[in-house]
Amino acid sequence: MKCFYHPEQDAVMTCSSCGKGLCRECTVQKGTKIYCSQCADESQKGLDTIEAIAIGGTTCVGSLCYGVGFILPLILWLIWRDTKPEKAKQAGQICIGVGLIYLIIVIVYILYLFLFLQQHLY
Repeated sequence: MKCFYHPEQDAVMTCSSCGKGLCRECTVQKGTKIYCSQCADESQKGLDTIEAIAIGGTTCVGSLCYGVGFILPLILWLIWRDTKPEKAKQAGQICIGVGLIYLIIVIVYILYLFLFLQQHLY
C-alpha cells in the first residue's frame, strides 16, 4: 500500500478514521490512535465544539441558579415585607446568604486566575 498523500512512498500505517494509507510524515497521533491530517483536524474541531458547549452550559446553568437563588428571595421579601414579616425576614436572609456565597466564589475565581496567569507568564 502506498501513502495517500505521497504515492511514491510506502504506507507504514493507516488512518484510524478514514483508513487512508500514510507514510511516517503524514501520521498525526492523537492519544493512542493515528490519523491523517484531515481527520485529525476534524476530530479537533469536534473536541473544541464539545468543550465550548460544556463550558458554556455549566456557566449558563450556574448563572441561572445563582440568579434565581438571589432574585427569587428578593422578590418574596418585597412581596411579604408588609403582610408576612417573618417570612420576609427569612427570604431576605436567604438573599443575603446567596449573595455572599456568590461574592466569595467570584473572589476565589479572580484570585485563581491571577495566580494561574502569574505562574504561566513568567
